[in-house]
Amino acid sequence: MSLIKLILARCNIGDDGLVAIAGDLRLSKCLDYLCVADCSLTFHSMSMVADVVKFQFAIRSSTKWIETLRQDGDEMPPTSQANAAKRIDLCKNRLGNTGAILLSEALREPIGLRAIDLQWNHIGNQGGLALLKLVQENQDLVLLDVRNNEIDDTIVQQIRYQLLKNANSFLRACGIHEKIGDLSELPVVLKVGHKR
Repeated sequence: MSLIKLILARCNIGDDGLVAIAGDLRLSKCLDYLCVADCSLTFHSMSMVADVVKFQFAIRSSTKWIETLRQDGDEMPPTSQANAAKRIDLCKNRLGNTGAILLSEALREPIGLRAIDLQWNHIGNQGGLALLKLVQENQDLVLLDVRNNEIDDTIVQQIRYQLLKNANSFLRACGIHEKIGDLSELPVVLKVGHKR
């Protein structure tokens, strides 16, 4: 049986606990949702979280590539559809600006990750600007929740605008030509992405 969801919310595992399970998480081929909310994580864990997601993407991409060798025809699925983890919940930790910057730098490459929850992480404008750059460069991201941080409203609005652009691009790639105009419609985009 494969692990699809791992919810460790309020487990207080800290950075050391995440180190202990990271190796096994990397090898999980089906993990779609990782929740480490309110687990006393700090910025030290962010490169590890990104490493888990990127390693899973690499495993799934190679598996899909091997499967395409057995298919007739020359239609190759895009690599961003290779089913990396779709959602990471990191809310209520102590990531701060440093954690947001590390996570942003590690996840700039489009790997199919659709949503990150970073609420209540003491992220300020420096981290907010790094997250804005993340959603501009990694257009697979359609949901980035930065509410309840210390990020200036103008930066939050720029993030929201880019997320709408990302979501509409994603819908077009799925053959859906209706545009969404409000972030409240993003859960629909995530469901479309889950069916792919």
